[in-house]
Amino acid sequence: MKRHLRALAIIMVCLLSAAWLIPARETQANNTRADGRRATVAANNSAGFAITPSGDLYAWGNNAHGRLGDGTTEHRTRPVRVLSNVSMVSTNRNNTAVVRTDGSLWAWGANWWGQTGLARRDEGITYEPYPVWIMDHVRTVAVGNGHMMAIRTDHSLWAWGSRGLDGRYFGDGIIPDRLVLGSHVEPYPVLIMENVLAVSISDSTTMVITRYGELYGWGTNFRGRLGDGTTEDRLEPVRIMDNIIAVSAGNTNTLAICQDGLLWAWGGNGAGQLGIGNLADQHSPVQVPGIYNVVSAVAAGESSFALTSDNNLWAWGMQGRFQHGGGDGI
Repeated sequence: MKRHLRALAIIMVCLLSAAWLIPARETQANNTRADGRRATVAANNSAGFAITPSGDLYAWGNNAHGRLGDGTTEHRTRPVRVLSNVSMVSTNRNNTAVVRTDGSLWAWGANWWGQTGLARRDEGITYEPYPVWIMDHVRTVAVGNGHMMAIRTDHSLWAWGSRGLDGRYFGDGIIPDRLVLGSHVEPYPVLIMENVLAVSISDSTTMVITRYGELYGWGTNFRGRLGDGTTEDRLEPVRIMDNIIAVSAGNTNTLAICQDGLLWAWGGNGAGQLGIGNLADQHSPVQVPGIYNVVSAVAAGESSFALTSDNNLWAWGMQGRFQHGGGDGI
């Protein structure tokens, strides 16, 4: 199951090959050079983005709704430069957002629910082909299914765009009135939680890690992907685990890394994507056996990937279309 890496670039290739098989999930990988400067790539189902070590953002692929951010809707077969001084990028099916080195947050793409430009939806603008400023003092951003979430430098978590028809996207307990057209739309950022360190979003499931290592989740709980021991959807955060340093919310399952380097998994397991030796769904966290000192993990549809501290890449789950990168099999 294990393969030695020739270079960390192989990780990015594997993750990107998985991303296009999961239309509603963004996949990102980082490659740190010896001088400490970092290159980053991210992909949705039909577009790719790369940040060079100097901070230039390039984009290519499908440009419907202006998702590439180059000011057009023309598809690009070669990378085009979009922005400079970019520190991170997050993308999903129709939208992209970046944090720049000065802490400012910019977004572009579809704007059906006001997810890319404050109140621009009120002006009848359904997409933004150019980067639009959202807010300042941002540490990180995650792009969801018609909504976005950002963690600011004070560790507060903010959300805007679509709440979802029942409010499950935001997790603040507010249920939109379905009899009022557009009541699920929040074009301005709304405060959701304090003391948040990290956030991961799939289509309609959100997982956050607090500054104290507590893992919370809310949203869709199909096949137990929240890990709270049930399959009940949650409109407000529920506490899942402690001592967590990283989490990846996928479309079918979730992966979390503990402070001791152990990897935990839960949710759908029809393709063995939990890596626990069987195909049974798990509604509570289960330790993934045989893998230790994990530093990064990605829940990518029905495949899962993990990187250990010795620079070994591990993969399990569905291997359709060679997304494991292991030829005939890993």
